[in-house]
Amino acid sequence: MRQARGWRQRGSVIVIVAVSAVFILGFFTLSLDAGRAYVLKEQLQTAADAGALAGASLLPGSPSGAVAAAVSQAVANGVPSQDVTASVSGLSGNQVNVTITEQLPLVFGPLIGISSTVVTARAGAAIGQLNTFSGLLPLGVEKTTWVTGETYTLKIGDGSGTTGDFGPVWLGDGSPGASTYESDLVNGTQVPISVGQVIDTQPGNMVGPTEQGLSTRLAACAAQGEDGGTSGQAAVNSPCMLYLPVITPPTGGRTTVTVLGFAAFWLTAVHGGEVTGSFVNAVVNGSVGAYVPSTTDLMGVSLVY
Repeated sequence: MRQARGWRQRGSVIVIVAVSAVFILGFFTLSLDAGRAYVLKEQLQTAADAGALAGASLLPGSPSGAVAAAVSQAVANGVPSQDVTASVSGLSGNQVNVTITEQLPLVFGPLIGISSTVVTARAGAAIGQLNTFSGLLPLGVEKTTWVTGETYTLKIGDGSGTTGDFGPVWLGDGSPGASTYESDLVNGTQVPISVGQVIDTQPGNMVGPTEQGLSTRLAACAAQGEDGGTSGQAAVNSPCMLYLPVITPPTGGRTTVTVLGFAAFWLTAVHGGEVTGSFVNAVVNGSVGAYVPSTTDLMGVSLVY
C-alpha cells in the first residue's frame, strides 16, 4: 500500500509539472507576441502623429489636400496606404484625424489558438492661433496690417511707428545686449514666448549686430541653394525664414512691450541695419488655441490626441 501511494504521489507531481509547463509556455509565447505588438503600436503611432500634423498644416483651406497629405505622410513612415484612414473635423474644419489599423500575425499565438491580433493607432492634430512658440528672433514688429508677399524695408529700432517697423527686444535668454542679440538673430532663442507675455525692448539701432547676424542667415540660405525667392510653407525651416514677436508699440528707450502674436518674415537682404523681405504665410509646430483667421500670417499646429 505504501509503494502504491508513492507511485500515485509521483504521478500527481508529473501532472502538476506538465500543466505548469503548458501554462509557462503559453505565458512566454504571449509575452513575445505582446512585445511585437507593442513595437508595432509605437511605429503606427509615430506614423499617425506625423500624418495628422502634416494634414492639419493645410487646413482650413484645403480639406481634401489635408486628407491626402495625412495619408501620404503616414505611408512615408512605412505604413501601407490601405491601412490608413484620415478625415477632417472641427467647427472650423481645422482638425485632421488619422487612424491606422494593421493585422499582426502572431508567431507563437497559434500554439494556444490565437493566430493574429489587431493593432490600432489614432492621432488628431489641429491648426490654430499660436499661444506659445520657441525659436523667435529678437526683433519686435508692431501690431499693424501688412500685405503678404509685398516687399518691406524694415528699419531696426527707428521708433517711427510706420508699417512694419522693428525694434530689438530681449527675449529673456542670456544677458540683454549686443552679444545675446546677435546670437539670437543667428540661432533664434529657445526660450518659449507666449501671447500676453511682457518682454523688454533694447534701445539703439544695433546696426552692426543686425548686419552680422542676418548676413549669417543669408549666407546659410545661399549655401543651401536658396536664391531669396523661396517662401511659404515649404520653407518653414529655412535660415531665411524669420519668426518674430508681434508687439504693442514701444514708448521709446528701454521699456517693456506686450507680445500680441507672432509673424513669419522671409529675409531677402540686410544693409545698414535695414532688413528687406516680405511677410509670408506659414504653419509651424507649437502650442495653439482656437482657430480664427490669421492676422499675422503665422499659424500653429499641434497634436490634440
